Amino acid sequence: MFIVSSVLARVRQLAETRPSLIFTNSEYDSLISQPKRLAVGHMASNDNSYTLRGMRFGGFNTFNRWDLFENNWYANLKQAAEQRQALESKLGYASNGAVEQRQQCETLKVELADALKTVTEERQKREELEAELQDTLEIAIVERQKREKLEAGLADMVETANVERHKREALEDELKDALDTATVERQKREALKAELVSVRITAGGVKQRLDEDLQRACQRRQMLQLKMHDALNAAVGPNEQFEQLDFRLIDVLDEVEELMRRHLALEMAVKNGHEIAEYNIGDARRAMNDMLQQWEGRWEAMQRECLAEKESLPADIQPKPAGAAQLMSPPSTPQDSSGD
Repeated sequence: MFIVSSVLARVRQLAETRPSLIFTNSEYDSLISQPKRLAVGHMASNDNSYTLRGMRFGGFNTFNRWDLFENNWYANLKQAAEQRQALESKLGYASNGAVEQRQQCETLKVELADALKTVTEERQKREELEAELQDTLEIAIVERQKREKLEAGLADMVETANVERHKREALEDELKDALDTATVERQKREALKAELVSVRITAGGVKQRLDEDLQRACQRRQMLQLKMHDALNAAVGPNEQFEQLDFRLIDVLDEVEELMRRHLALEMAVKNGHEIAEYNIGDARRAMNDMLQQWEGRWEAMQRECLAEKESLPADIQPKPAGAAQLMSPPSTPQDSSGD
C-alpha cells in the first residue's frame, strides 16, 4: 500500500505539473533526470481512526469503507491511471515529435553544412572576383594614365598642327600678296614696254619729220644759193637786192642750223629715252625675276614643311585638300624677250 500511495502521489504530482505543450528533448530529459521524492511527503494526513496502520490486522478485502478516506485514493488511482495513459500517449506523441524534430535538425544540419559550403565557395569566388576586380582596376588605372598621356600628346600635336596651319595660312597670304605684287610689276613692265614702243614710234615720227624739214631746208638753201649765184652772175639789180638776198641766205642758214640743233637735241633725247627706258625695263625685269626666284624658294621650303608636317601628324588629322595647293602653285617665270 505504501508503494501504491507513493506511485499515486507521483502520478498526481505529474498530473498537476504536466505542461500544456509538447515537450522538447531538453524538457523531456530534464523531467527524466529529476530526483525522485519520497511518497510520504505526498500522502494526505488525517486523524481518522481508519488508517492503513490501524487496519492492517483486519485484512485488505474485509474493509469496504474506502469512501471514508479523505482523499479517496482509489478514485484518484483510477484517475491517475487514465492520466498516465494520456501522458503516455502524449509522451509517445512527444517522442515522435522529438524524433521528427531530430530528423529535421539533422536535415537542417545537412542543409546548414551545404549552405556553409556554398557560402565558403561564394566567399572564395567573391575573393577571386575581388582580386580580378583589383587587377582590372589597376589595369584600368594604367590604361587611363596611358590615355591621359595620349590625350596630352594629341592635344600638343593638335596645337602644333594649329600653329603650323596658322603659319601656312600666313605664308599663303604672303604668297598671295607676292603674286599680286608680281602681277602689278608685270603690268608695270607691260606698260613700260608699251610706253617704250610708243616712245620709239613717236621718236621715229619726230625724226622722220625732222629729216623732212631738214631736207626741205637743204633744198631751200640750195635754191637760194642757186638764186644768189644767178643774181651774182647776172649782176643785175641794185646792191639792196643783193643785201636782201644775203640776209635771206643768212636767215635760211640760221634756220637750217636751228633745225640741225633741234634734230641733234631730239636724237639725243630719243637716245637718252631709249637708254632710260631700257635701263628701267632691265631693272624691273631683274627685280621681278629676283622676287619670283625668292618666292619660288619660299614655296619649295613651304612644300617641304607641309610634307614633313603631314608625315608627322597622326592619321585622323588630315591636311588641307589639294585645292589649296593648286591655289598656292607658284606662277611660271616669264620668258625674257630679246627685243626689249
